This record gives sequence, structure tokens and C-alpha cells, in this order.
Amino acid sequence: MQHASRREAMAAQEETTQQRAVFVDTSNEPRTDEEAVSMCTQGLEKATLPQDVADLQFRLANAQVRRGFPELAVTAFRACIEADPRRIDAFNNLGLLLLRRYDYEAAATEFRNGLAISESAELLLNLGVAVEHAGDMQEAQRCYQRVITIAPDDARPHANLGALAAKRGALDESIACHRRAVDLNPDDPWLSFNLGDALEDAGDDESAIQAYEASVQLPCAKNNLAGLLEKRGDYDRADALYAECCHQSPDDYDFAVNRACCARSRGAEDAEALFEEAATLSERPYACSFNLAELAAARGDIQTALARAKEAVAHADAGEIEDARELLRALLEAWRDSLDDANVIEDALAHGLEI
Repeated sequence: MQHASRREAMAAQEETTQQRAVFVDTSNEPRTDEEAVSMCTQGLEKATLPQDVADLQFRLANAQVRRGFPELAVTAFRACIEADPRRIDAFNNLGLLLLRRYDYEAAATEFRNGLAISESAELLLNLGVAVEHAGDMQEAQRCYQRVITIAPDDARPHANLGALAAKRGALDESIACHRRAVDLNPDDPWLSFNLGDALEDAGDDESAIQAYEASVQLPCAKNNLAGLLEKRGDYDRADALYAECCHQSPDDYDFAVNRACCARSRGAEDAEALFEEAATLSERPYACSFNLAELAAARGDIQTALARAKEAVAHADAGEIEDARELLRALLEAWRDSLDDANVIEDALAHGLEI
């Protein structure tokens, strides 16, 4: 089963400016992001006061983020900061944008710039996420612990500390952190999901099931819950959950593969069709090719089994290649008498196999 992993907590992007008089007419608020860009651009042509410029650039940047133009958003956030160097919300949003582009060092710099002006739980939390991804686990831990000090009712730093504990193998500490996060915010399904993930890693399947049930509206919780139920032999509920998470996330390859594997385990007639469908969702559908090869072999379809096994070899990564090569070798060996001997030898040599 492809397991869905925990989600880290970050502070949300800030969208609004401080309530103040702005010379731009905002009585007719924009209905679309395109209108927002147009209004802000027109306003900037007339703006003279630095605070007005900063407000308009901030609004413009957020609209560009929503429109999917990150480079334009970065430019506007920097223009906002240039007009008002104390705009902590601009440092935060710029850092988040860079973080989502995997530019962790640059993101950390912007969060630190904001913290140099004023300490906030949001900036500290986001800095922790940035440095964690950059590999500095100690600074990440300090950031999350500091958030707990200044915002003791915030569940997010506890969840992130739980993830850090899991990375160093401290599973009991990880579970305790995630339980504290759930206690502080029981209505957040991601926190229950993270707790379930930690419990499952620790081998406590029963408690993990309870945590996944509490977050079952999330497709990833359905996926992980289905995997645990499948282990118990509860194929009907597992299949239903896989079908639901595939409906919620139709482009997710791992969910689709898990559903197909469950169908195969319970001997469903649509297993092959599900693998075929899942294969269309990935450029490297190794698991689908491998399973389709085995299914074709089981029904005696030699040519299809060999073709799928060769696909599995082509799609395999470093951790999968030995299994894929062994499958192909076993098929060639088993059907050597049914195939042209020269072709068998040629296939074996082409794939570096000995038969």
C-alpha cells in the first residue's frame, strides 16, 4: 500500500491590509482577481504616499498569487516592502510563496526579516518549516518550541514537533506531541490524521484506525484507513474507502494503485481494468505494470505477461529493479519451452538476465 504521509502546519497567507483610509475608491470591491489586478495597477499610477503604495502592492501581490503568477507576486511583495519596510505581512506572504516554490533558504531569509521587526507565532512557525526542509532540525525545533511559549493554545507547533520526533525515531514523543495538538484543536482533521500516521508507524493499528476515522473526510485518511482495514481482511469497507478517495482525488496515482491492489486481493474481476486506469495517472507506473504482468501470467497470456514485465523493468527505480528483473527472468524461464529459444536468449541478454 502506498501510505499517505503527514502534513506539516504552516501559518496561512495574510490577505487583508490594516483598516485605514486609502485614496483608491474601494466602494466597488473587485469580483475577480483580474479586476483586483486592474484596480491596484490603476491605483499605483496615482499613489504618492508610501503606505498607499505598500497597501496596493500587497493586494496586487496576493491577487497574482491566486492567479498563478508567482514571479509577478514576488515583484509586488518586494515593492510593498520597499515602500514600507515594516510590513510584516508582506515578509510572511513572500516567505510562504518562496517556501511553496521549494526555495527554503530564501523563504527563511524573509521570515527572519519579518521577525527582526516583530516576533510573531506565524513567522516563527513558518521559519521552522523552512529550516526543517532545509535540513536544520535543531533550529526548526527551537522555532516550534518558541511558538508554544508565545502562543500556548496553538496546536500547529505541537504537530510539527511530533513530525520532528518521528524523523529521529522517537515514536512515543511523536505520538504525545500529536495528541497534544489534537487536544488543542480537535476540529482540525489534519491533526487527527497526523496522529493516526504516528500511531500506525508505532504499530498501534487499533488507535491509528480511530484517529483516521476522526479525519475520514480527508482522502489521505481514507487511504490509510483502508490499508489498515485491508490488513484485517475487511475488503468491502476498504474497497469502498479506496473508491471514495479516488473519487475525491481522481488524479492521485497512489490512491488508484491501492484500490486496484485491494481489488486483486479480494479476487475482483475489475482488478486489471483498475490497474490499467491507474497506469494512465503516472509517467512511471511500475506497480501497475508489475501487477498486470502477474495477472496475465496467471491466466496463461504469455505475450502480455512478458510485455508488462518488460514495462515494469523500464519503469523500476533503484529499489524496484531487482524485483522487476526477477519477475521477467522467472517468466522467461517458465515459458522457455513455449517460446522461440533465440528470442528468449535475446530478451534475457537485453535485460542482463541469466536463465
